[in-house]
Amino acid sequence: MEENKEKKTTARKTTARKTKAAVKKENTSDASSSVDSNVAKKAEKKTPKKRVTIPKDREFVVKSGTVGTLVVRTRDNDIDFTLENGDEIYLTYEELQKVRRTSKKYFTNGWLIVEGDDEFTPEMIYASLHVDDSYVSKYQSPETLDFIFDLPKSELKKEIEKVPEGFKETIANRAQELILTGDIDSLSKINTLSELLDVEFDEA
Repeated sequence: MEENKEKKTTARKTTARKTKAAVKKENTSDASSSVDSNVAKKAEKKTPKKRVTIPKDREFVVKSGTVGTLVVRTRDNDIDFTLENGDEIYLTYEELQKVRRTSKKYFTNGWLIVEGDDEFTPEMIYASLHVDDSYVSKYQSPETLDFIFDLPKSELKKEIEKVPEGFKETIANRAQELILTGDIDSLSKINTLSELLDVEFDEA
């Protein structure tokens, strides 16, 4: 009888150990599944945007996105031109690539604004040049930034915080232009913009 009791006790202990092992395995499986899910989500987020193939000789209208004078010069001096505010020039896609290789800031800072055509949108062109940016592709000229200056202070702060650092120069240039023309005449607004953009404006 004592021997049978001992066997039963051992059996119960063994069963308990198996149950714990099963639970541990189940938890491990759930954790693994969770990790796999997270990895899948990260992989999905990192999936690159589809790049279209643009003929090298395809021409696009390119405009100056600055208020002052913009000098564009590639490293090999193969491309060298100057644009004033609002000026336009035609550049082939190959020339845009050369400018991009010299410095992507021409595009990410909004110094050059590339217009699309019936086949290739600005988003496609910027994506192919690997300078994708919501602000660069969304605002196709300094004038399209004007809505920012009508925002309440709290929203204005949030909007400017979202833009790439270099693109703030384009916003500042446009603000300066509107201040000089009297379209922005609120001292409070000017001071807020000055603080957010870290720039001193000349007043009319």
